[in-house]
Amino acid sequence: MRIGVFGWSRGGMETYLALAQTCRIKAGVIASGMADAFTTIQKRPQLIRQYELLAPGYAKNKESVLRTRSAVYWADKLCPSTPLLLLTGSSKGGSTVSPNTMKKSTMPSAPSWMLT
Repeated sequence: MRIGVFGWSRGGMETYLALAQTCRIKAGVIASGMADAFTTIQKRPQLIRQYELLAPGYAKNKESVLRTRSAVYWADKLCPSTPLLLLTGSSKGGSTVSPNTMKKSTMPSAPSWMLT
C-alpha cells in the first residue's frame, strides 16, 4: 500500500505528528505547516484562546502542550525513510518552519527539500 500525506497550516502539524508515529507513509508534503507552536503564538497571540479552548491540558501545562505540537523539538522522531517536502513562506503569519528553525542537522536522513 502506498500512502502519501499532505497538510496545510494546522494540517501540517498533524502531518508532522503522523510522520513521527509511522513509517508506512511513503511521502509527505507540508505547506505553511506549524512546526513551532511557541513562535506561532508569539506571532499570532489571538491563537492562545484556541489553545485554551481546544488543547487538552493547556491551562495546567502550556509548555508541555506546545512542545508536543512543535516538530522542531522532536524532528529526530520523524520517520527517517519518508521523503518530506516543506513549502514555506515569509509573509506575515503563515509558516513557522524555516531553514533557521528546523535545521537539516535535526531532520531525518531521508531526501528532503525546502522551498521558501
